[in-house]
Amino acid sequence: MDSQYTTGGLIVQIDNIRNPDRGKTDPFLIQTFYDGVMLDNTDTTTETGRTVTIVDEGTPIQIQQLSFDPKNEGEQASYTFSFVSTNPIESTMEIVITFPSVYDKTLGPAIACSATNGLLGDIICKVSDRKVIISGFETYLPDTTSPVIINLFGVINPNSDADTGQFKIGTRVSGSEAYVDYNSAVGTLTMSSAPGWAVLYDITPANLATRLDATYQFNFTAIASIPKTSSSGAIKVDFPSEFIIPDGEGNCDTTTTDFSPVVTCSFSRNTLSISGQTEDYSGNVKFVVRNIQNPIEKGTAKNILLKTYDGLNSLILERSFKNLDPFFFTYQYPGPLIYINKDETITAIRGTQTNDLYVTLDFPCALNLTIKPSTPGFSVIPYGIKLSLGQTKAKFRVSVPESFAEGTYKIQWETLGDTIPPYYTPIKDTPVIVVAKTSKLFN
Repeated sequence: MDSQYTTGGLIVQIDNIRNPDRGKTDPFLIQTFYDGVMLDNTDTTTETGRTVTIVDEGTPIQIQQLSFDPKNEGEQASYTFSFVSTNPIESTMEIVITFPSVYDKTLGPAIACSATNGLLGDIICKVSDRKVIISGFETYLPDTTSPVIINLFGVINPNSDADTGQFKIGTRVSGSEAYVDYNSAVGTLTMSSAPGWAVLYDITPANLATRLDATYQFNFTAIASIPKTSSSGAIKVDFPSEFIIPDGEGNCDTTTTDFSPVVTCSFSRNTLSISGQTEDYSGNVKFVVRNIQNPIEKGTAKNILLKTYDGLNSLILERSFKNLDPFFFTYQYPGPLIYINKDETITAIRGTQTNDLYVTLDFPCALNLTIKPSTPGFSVIPYGIKLSLGQTKAKFRVSVPESFAEGTYKIQWETLGDTIPPYYTPIKDTPVIVVAKTSKLFN
């Protein structure tokens, strides 16, 4: 022990112990010693809390794929697991993916997951002590031609060039510790060396106003060659979580024609990928990205990071670092705020209308405005919410049809009657949770 312990409860965890055969174990015995003298001993007059019951071993899980990208140590990566269970994975069950001990217990600051095959439904994943516990899916029937494919995002690769040790995958009934299907040898991975430094000279945003679109200009030098597009080479820009950038095509170009006269760009999970180069390239690159919506809330956003990428080998070649390239920006509201339901989520029961909800301002309205909603199919009543000169609030309701599917949606808002350029800050989207009549609502 590396510190003095006095009295009270103590939890000791010992990992990677192979369970014995099926059945009840003999009683465990715990003793403490100091300088060869026993200080504490287990009460051997009772077996309460001293035994465990081992159940049958889980039936096999067939692994089809284990991969990750990028492969550099210390980098944030996505992991892909593809497998087929022996038994059906019922909707009341959960899938548990256990990472080796070389990974941090949290795996990363913001783990997300998706199922790209096999599992239907909006899956949920939570992390506990290197275990990713996945639930929220519909029943899966084993099919070797349609395996379960799960992608995990935001995992921080370990800082080690040795093999990771074995990953493990199991299925179990939710709340149980006994696996129905299990594979303790999914595979091991090996990390590549950390990326070099891409010297990022400048990032210049056109404005620092929240909720407004802006153009961002980048200027950096790649020392290691960026592979050509046909070899899956690219420039990547990671925008921090304060930005909410939809996946899809981006609007960008470059003034560095030696890199490429024409570039294409796309967004995925807040990461911009730029390509178009017909040859490997090293040297200075300047490029522009347009129509980036600035963060929703005011404050200082985390660092914007730039990387050069070798997709053929799943490696980050070079990257900027927040201590060497500290491009943090502080954003401000461009004008007074208009609040929808105090910026809180709206809960609506399908087949009914909500109680009165309110659009509010901190100060009397300076203009005659109309707040116009855009919804995925339910109604806002009235459709145009009037805010007259001098008003500080106006009421509305949300009406959801009986046939509308349960789930979480959002209302987007447009402010009509504002000046050019706008006097008021754009209104942020409002989340709406649609529930069934039988659902219980808790405040």
